[in-house]
Amino acid sequence: MDDSDIAAYSVDVSSDAEGYQTLSEKEHENKEKAKKMKKELAEKKKKLKKMEAKKKKQEKARKAAEEKRDRENKVVEQVELTSELEIAASSKKGEAPIPMDSSAMNAYSLAVAHVAENSEPDMPTSYGTETERQESGVSAMTSLADKEIGSLFSRGSKEHLSGASLGIELL
Repeated sequence: MDDSDIAAYSVDVSSDAEGYQTLSEKEHENKEKAKKMKKELAEKKKKLKKMEAKKKKQEKARKAAEEKRDRENKVVEQVELTSELEIAASSKKGEAPIPMDSSAMNAYSLAVAHVAENSEPDMPTSYGTETERQESGVSAMTSLADKEIGSLFSRGSKEHLSGASLGIELL
């Protein structure tokens, strides 16, 4: 063997020695890998729980929106049925059907409001002054209280005369 063969052999042996691990080093490396994998698994579980919670919220929001849409559709159907019934009832009476158009309804209500603002009653309405209302309320309450007290006294005086208040029955 010459020097070049010895040098090549020593390079081969040194490269094998660098990659060599003892059993304790391998166990330690495996434990580190297991810890790392457990940590990754815990993170993935956490992400999964977040995704499930988000999915539940979305599903709940979707159901709420669907229920709201169903309620609105029911209301619209009821309004449509009511308007159809009104049209049918008015057509039975020989009257022309009233259109249930929202713009027509708004125009009608504006016209009624305008007429109401410009009109005054022929005779002014008097609801009385504050003192008149209070006196009438007090007098009504007073007369009711007087009747109640009077009925209590009349019962009490009859019992007194009969001796029931003393526990003695008179014949």
